[in-house]
Amino acid sequence: MRVFFVMAFILQMLPWSPPRQQPAVTFARNTAKLTFPDSAVFSTTINSSETVTDVELLYGTDVRTCSEVQALAIPEFEPARTVNVAWEWDMLESGALPPGTKIWWQWRVTVESGALMLSERRTITWLDAVHNWKEIEDRGIRLHYYTLSADRAREFLVTAINAMERLKADTGMEASGTIDLYLYANTKDMRDALLYEPTWAGAMAFPDHNKVVVGISENLEWTKRTEAHELTHVLTGNYTFTCLQMTPTWLEEGLAVYGEGNPDAETQESFETARKSNSLLSFRVLSAGFAEESEQASLSYSQSFYMVNYLIETYGREKINRLLKVLSQGTVLDDALMEVYGFDLLGFEKEWRDSVGVPLADWYEEALESTMMPTEVPTLRPVAGVLNAVSSDFPQQTRTPQPEGLVQPTNIRVSPVMAFEATGTPVPPFTPTAQFPGMVILVLCILGLLVAVAIVVVAIRAMKNKTASLSVVILLLGSTALYALPAQAEGLPAEATSYPQQPTATLFTPPPTEEGYYSDPEVGVSLAIPAIAKLDTSRATASYHFSLNIDNNAVLGHMFTYGLRSGESLNELAHRIRDFELQDVLNLEYLEDREIKMKNGRAGWLTEAQGIPPNDIHIFHFSLVTVRGFASSTTLMLYSTFEGFMAYRDEIDDLNRSLMVSAPIINGFSRDELLVLNGGESNNPAENDPATTRSSGNFYLVYSGLVTFNPAMELQPDLARSWEVNQDGSEYIFHLDPDAVFHNGRPVTAEDVVYSWERAAAPETGSETVLTYLGDIQGVRAKREGRADRISGLQVIDDHTLQVTLEQPVPYFLLKLTYPTGFVVDNQNVEQGGDWYRAPNGTGPYRLSRWTSRKEILYERFDAYHGEKPAIKAILIVMYQGTGLQLYELGATDMAGVAYSDLIRFTDPSDPMHNELQSSLNMCTRYVTMDVNQPPFDDTKVRQAFAMSVDKERYVRVITEGGAIAAKGLYPPALPGYDKNSKGLEFNPEKARLLLKESKYGKGELPEILFSLPNYGSYVSESVSSIVQMWEENLGIKIIVQNIDPEYYQDALDDGRHGQLISEGWCADYPDPENFADVLFHSGSDMNRSNYANPELDRLLEEARVEEDIVRRMEMYRQAEEIIVNDAPAVFWTHSKTYTLVKPYLKGYVGTPIGIPLERYLWIDSDMFFGD
Repeated sequence: MRVFFVMAFILQMLPWSPPRQQPAVTFARNTAKLTFPDSAVFSTTINSSETVTDVELLYGTDVRTCSEVQALAIPEFEPARTVNVAWEWDMLESGALPPGTKIWWQWRVTVESGALMLSERRTITWLDAVHNWKEIEDRGIRLHYYTLSADRAREFLVTAINAMERLKADTGMEASGTIDLYLYANTKDMRDALLYEPTWAGAMAFPDHNKVVVGISENLEWTKRTEAHELTHVLTGNYTFTCLQMTPTWLEEGLAVYGEGNPDAETQESFETARKSNSLLSFRVLSAGFAEESEQASLSYSQSFYMVNYLIETYGREKINRLLKVLSQGTVLDDALMEVYGFDLLGFEKEWRDSVGVPLADWYEEALESTMMPTEVPTLRPVAGVLNAVSSDFPQQTRTPQPEGLVQPTNIRVSPVMAFEATGTPVPPFTPTAQFPGMVILVLCILGLLVAVAIVVVAIRAMKNKTASLSVVILLLGSTALYALPAQAEGLPAEATSYPQQPTATLFTPPPTEEGYYSDPEVGVSLAIPAIAKLDTSRATASYHFSLNIDNNAVLGHMFTYGLRSGESLNELAHRIRDFELQDVLNLEYLEDREIKMKNGRAGWLTEAQGIPPNDIHIFHFSLVTVRGFASSTTLMLYSTFEGFMAYRDEIDDLNRSLMVSAPIINGFSRDELLVLNGGESNNPAENDPATTRSSGNFYLVYSGLVTFNPAMELQPDLARSWEVNQDGSEYIFHLDPDAVFHNGRPVTAEDVVYSWERAAAPETGSETVLTYLGDIQGVRAKREGRADRISGLQVIDDHTLQVTLEQPVPYFLLKLTYPTGFVVDNQNVEQGGDWYRAPNGTGPYRLSRWTSRKEILYERFDAYHGEKPAIKAILIVMYQGTGLQLYELGATDMAGVAYSDLIRFTDPSDPMHNELQSSLNMCTRYVTMDVNQPPFDDTKVRQAFAMSVDKERYVRVITEGGAIAAKGLYPPALPGYDKNSKGLEFNPEKARLLLKESKYGKGELPEILFSLPNYGSYVSESVSSIVQMWEENLGIKIIVQNIDPEYYQDALDDGRHGQLISEGWCADYPDPENFADVLFHSGSDMNRSNYANPELDRLLEEARVEEDIVRRMEMYRQAEEIIVNDAPAVFWTHSKTYTLVKPYLKGYVGTPIGIPLERYLWIDSDMFFGD
């Protein structure tokens, strides 16, 4: 009792404070504005009783996923008690959602006291506001329409219901939940509602959303069949839904056509035509996405039906359902077919072809066995000790044909450095001290001095007489005007030359058509028109040029364009066009069918025939001349009665042979001197600045560093013409190329290098890469940490000589200078502030000429470039105009990356683009980081359990279809230090469960686990969902996927806004294991996202940095890898292979295991450009 009174007394003596109230936070105007189908903007005004310090947007959709998903976006704002925030979900970046998708969102706010507040969750339907949508629902189908009558809508609904019931009876498949069917008035309206759909698409199914979109055709029977087709896709998707499967396209589409009912006439005709001409497609080709070209796509659907129909009729419906289930369990196609039917894909093809009377070609199987697969890249020579880099006599690089089989990593991607929203901004000129004659400057200085004296006198008088203040103001304004001359950039020498602006490119204006001459430069076609002929271009389209008549309709004709097919000869092309154009002519007889020489010397194909046109009784004479262009062919077709044709024979022959093709003109450049690539853009300033970017990207187009790599992976001079290294490797003296200039003509000096590196190291720049790539220089760390104003290890000897002193000698220092952090920028360009990088004044081989946001970027060759001038005059990056493969197949781009799911098509020797596929290994490792500071990954046994519960070999077989390599450790193949005999932590789910049980979390519940990755909305890729499924199945642990806005994903990771698991990947910047082990897992590295720290590893890595003995150094890195793998701060997932389609006319394409400035080594073969 005495203790109680004492305690009570003490409590009474303590100062009393009321309980802390929850801060008041309100969300006003919490809305989502849809710009369908391009974007959704979420915005709100937050009012708080405390300062708002952090705002996050949580959002997602109603898509079916394998695991729980939440998306995170981080809007920009200034902390205050009232803040306005907004974030845009750009569908051009993420891919559009299907109409009718439900989007939810809510705001999460942190205030000054640390309290967290959530807004209410709101939803909105992703749908256009253009159409007055109505809906009708019955038996699991909800039909949406806007132009149909109620009766016709009911008719379509009944068709859908009947299709569902038929499919259930035939296959046993049922829908999971209500299916939304959106009927657009026509295919144009439908395509306007979607992004990146194939050009031939008339309908689309979205099985994971339970949604179907159809454009109504004038042929209502086609529309009804299409309903059934797309509904089958939804049912199949529901039936086979899993996280670890890849269903071949022929099976999906074959079932969908089967779901329509009996094949229609078009399906039958397409198949029979191909069967009779022995042009059926390979089953491997049909296992990937269908071709963009409409005729091949049509055959793909038809043949897929007959393949599926054969399986059903021969082996029964039950087996094909079983096949779907086996595939959904993560079984590869060949194994699934063998398990269900007793044959693999090739065996199925042989059996099926025999049944339709078209046996497999003798050459095919042998060619398939030897089909091109990635060549093993030999491990590169490691570096050690002091590099022998006294390089005053480097050979001049020349363009020579490169060895076959070498490739560059997929798709030359557009770096965020080029992500400027403004258009056509000129490169700013260098503005040194104003260019006045010396005498004028002297006079101005004297005048300025007199004005200063006058100011002092007037000021003294003003103290005595307040009315004199006006005189002071006038004199101050005058003196300001005199002294308001452009200031000399600090640290840069004064220049005596002005540097004019570089002109921006101007849009190409086609020349006026001459009398008697037709020309279309944008297509690249011209034709001499005789005086007696008249053209009518009033109905011209992208594929139709004009109609023509000779001498008052004595001879008629027109000129039109057809698309090209890869690998198609001129003969085959001309016959395809001939057969289509003359298909309705009766009693058709071919009179001539041969190659001819056009007036410009190129080849053309002439076909002459006679027959009776539809709805006529007279025999007509037809002439078709076809010439091959770049991305299309052009055909001139003339026709008349036999008498009329013969009367104008000379004019017709002249007209035919005058048809000429040339390279199209695009943005003012001939297409055979223009490289066209597919790319994107970034709005994140950090990813547009070489000092702060986390990717090498295409910065090397506009900027340069002191050194670079050539295609042979040899270090070459760039801005530095030569350099010397002292005896112990601690000091470098670089001699800059005196011919190196910025794009505005100003010479590059050693001060420019110092400025660029000190800017990168400045704390206010916020570079997370500077210590990684420049941190070996003495004083960089002190500068980055704000302890020094300058980098002590940099000394300018003269304008073109720079001395660099290192903290300690490291053998890889020069290699690190190839990364953008070390690139040189222009002081005045940067110091103008704002988005200076949108008009970069670089030193690279190309300059930014025009930027049209969301459309294209144009780079023009910089002819004053100090190195060898590139052969290609301009590079055009097209954006958001289609998928990379779509654009490549249409001839719009010169290169395209190939997804793993499409590999089976392009590695097939029968595919026309097979020979355009290039492949290689690259030095990349994909991995999942485990943050050791966050439970439960602070326990080594938990980390090991996660690493041992992932079946990487199965993942490679099923998800990448053999296109990647299962990672045993950190180092990728070809990297010095790679150990091909390493086994790593092998897949062992039983041991993984035991380790989890033995951990400190074995007896209690694990905390909620977030897996962070860069993505939008609720989408989860097969690669991510498969590994999540393995963890959940093998460990019994629930994983929540957290999609973070890809634009700011790296920023979020830097700020610690991530879960315990982080999806990451690392590609070598230079061929040295230090770039992996040290950069990613040394405890002092900025890139160590796992927060892993091991003193033994740190010591080993620090010793390896300076070890001169190559063998000893590599052994140290092998030991380091073993420590990292066993401690498991990451799950090393796969090493990637690269697959790229390259047009045959694009030469010099060289493969290297790391990215190099490839564009400067490419050229276009003009003869091959036209298929000659």
